[in-house]
Amino acid sequence: MFNSPSTMNTSSAKTSPSNSVATDMLTEGFLRRSLRMTAALILVGSIYSLVYVGQWQALAFLSAGVWGLVNMLFIKTTIEALIKPGKIDKIAVFGLLVIKFPVLYFSGYGLLSFERFEASYLLAGFSLFFAVVVLKAVGRALMGLDGQAPEVKRESFLS
Repeated sequence: MFNSPSTMNTSSAKTSPSNSVATDMLTEGFLRRSLRMTAALILVGSIYSLVYVGQWQALAFLSAGVWGLVNMLFIKTTIEALIKPGKIDKIAVFGLLVIKFPVLYFSGYGLLSFERFEASYLLAGFSLFFAVVVLKAVGRALMGLDGQAPEVKRESFLS
C-alpha cells in the first residue's frame, strides 16, 4: 500500500494509478489546494462573523486564520529547503527559522493575550487549516480518489 522511500519515484507519485491516498496527499498540489481552501474559508468565516456576530470576533478569526496560513507556509518552505536534493542552503534555513520563531510566535502570543479576542474564535482560526486537511483526506478516502478506481457493478435493464 505504501511505497518505501528507496523505491518511490517522485515523478510517478503523481501519475501512477496504483499509489495510495497517503502518497497522493503528499504532493505539493494537495497542500496548495488545502491552503487555498483554507484562505477562502477564512474569508467567508470572517465575513459571516462580521455580519452576524461582531467585529472583534471576526477580526480574531481572521487574524488567527492568517497566522495559521503564514505558519504553514513557513513550515513548508523550511522543510523544502531541508530536504531538497543537493547541498542544503543552511543560511536560508537559518534565516527562515530566525524570522519564524521570534516574529511569528510573538505575534501569536499577542493575538492570544489581546483581551477583546475570544479564545473560541482564535482557536477556530488557528485550527482551520488542519480541519481542511483532515476533511479533504476523509473525502478522498470515502470517494475512492486514491488513484484506484472503485469497483462498480453495472447491470443493464435487459439482462
